[in-house]
Amino acid sequence: MRRRTLDIRCSECGKLIFKYVKYGDGNLVKCHKDRILKDHSEKENRDVKCNCGNVIGKDRPHIIKMKGHAVTVE
Repeated sequence: MRRRTLDIRCSECGKLIFKYVKYGDGNLVKCHKDRILKDHSEKENRDVKCNCGNVIGKDRPHIIKMKGHAVTVE
């Protein structure tokens, strides 16, 4: 299985939100919390946000469920 380190950026402002290790070639639907190397996000209740206020996902027990088109992946 292929392993990549990704920069996950806000689609609104372009700021770096996560540095993340992804396995496989599929779309980014969820981020496993134990694979996040750097976290620049903000949490408000269960919302995971960029500093600009863009909601990028929902906080779950072991993952962050990503909101479609809220981030760009490099």
